[in-house]
Amino acid sequence: MTTDAHGYDAATVHDLLAALRHVQTRTSYADSLQAVVDGVVAVAGFDVAVVRVLHRDGHLHCEAVAGNPDNPLAAVDVGDLEPLALADLQAEFDLGRPLGDLVFLHHADAPHDVDAWVPDLPEPLEADGWHPMDALWAPMRDDDGVLHAVLGVDLPRSGRVPDARQAEVLALFAGQAGVALAHSRLADRLRHHEREFRMAFDHAVNGMALVHLDARGQVVGGRVNPMLCTLLGRTPEEFATTPLSRLVAPGQDVDLTASVVSGATGQVELRALHADGTQRWVGVTSAVVARGDDRVTAILHVTDIGEQRRLGDELLRQANRDELTGLWNRRVLDSRLDQLAAQVEASGVGGAVLFVDVDGFKGVNDTYGHLAGDRTLVAVGSRLQESVRPDDVVIRIGGDEFVVLLAGITPEAMEGVVARIGSRIACPIEVGEVAISVTASVGVAYTGAGAVDTDALLALADSDMYARKRLSGSGHPV
Repeated sequence: MTTDAHGYDAATVHDLLAALRHVQTRTSYADSLQAVVDGVVAVAGFDVAVVRVLHRDGHLHCEAVAGNPDNPLAAVDVGDLEPLALADLQAEFDLGRPLGDLVFLHHADAPHDVDAWVPDLPEPLEADGWHPMDALWAPMRDDDGVLHAVLGVDLPRSGRVPDARQAEVLALFAGQAGVALAHSRLADRLRHHEREFRMAFDHAVNGMALVHLDARGQVVGGRVNPMLCTLLGRTPEEFATTPLSRLVAPGQDVDLTASVVSGATGQVELRALHADGTQRWVGVTSAVVARGDDRVTAILHVTDIGEQRRLGDELLRQANRDELTGLWNRRVLDSRLDQLAAQVEASGVGGAVLFVDVDGFKGVNDTYGHLAGDRTLVAVGSRLQESVRPDDVVIRIGGDEFVVLLAGITPEAMEGVVARIGSRIACPIEVGEVAISVTASVGVAYTGAGAVDTDALLALADSDMYARKRLSGSGHPV
């Protein structure tokens, strides 16, 4: 009979390797566990094999058993074996005797209060005979030597305590199978996490994308979820061939690719291009999940923030608009003055500030009441807007006072605007059955091209308005 260097016959070695291959090629952890106990019964010469797996609760739970169908005493089920605390097993190990890499617990040393499965086997007559209370354990460890399971065997076919050769066969199988089981368990967990990720990914209420970018930042693969396809009106195939930069509407200072590749945190708000050419406000957060020499893998969360932006714009509009006239209110005066100064400096064409005060407005309130006064102010605001260009700014700063900002205008054109304002406001305002007439005092401050002192410009227009009001008699009849 041919034997190897360890004294194993060729048939044993062949069967051992075949059993290990069977363990290593199972597609699930549960199948791998069953393959281990089946292999022990088939190869190692025992009629019963049990694998207990260490759980986070500190107990070893029986998850696979096998019994030789030709031996009625080997009929054992997973449910027959209660979980065993790791501390209790260690206590048994401490009472046991080393048998190579195995632990043999002789019945004379075994604790009598252990609740365990015991075969209906008569006590042996020989000193080395297998006793029903004997136990043989094979610790199973991962690549790092960490215990994660224990293989227990019973009913040796020889009817005797295993000799060194049989113990070595079992230890060799348990050692290799232990590593294979650890890999299988890890693979099972990865598959489970991947299934959970796919479910969360595919059914997420927000758009999601897993993208692979090459060294140039070009998309070279990945996947998107249905919500992102709906949000931007594109198919998964279109996303796979579309650079991230082409998903961003033009005219924005946003480099989405650089943001993703750099691993920048925080949400980027941008206008994304829908397949139909329209734009959608979205918030994009990204996280790099893998980085290599020539590829970056990142996950993107894309949220539709269109309604949020609309509500924000509406709140801003309400905060910056005059409730009565719908014109800009005093809150925007400083920012619009700064904008005027920037436009004048950039264009090389002058600008002007007009300070408008409605003459005789107090008489309108006193004679016709505040409702008529409010309608008069609404009409004045409307006529001011009609007197200027679409890009000019009309602000109600309070009461019956208004400011008009004119950018990119010559002195002659400014005088034309002042004349239009005067003539239009002087036209009677129909309030119910009453025609109300008011006039306006318009103060003017003009600046040529170059740097602009906005505070001085506004003060000058205000001063000019009061000077004109004094010259006109500080009020006009209604």
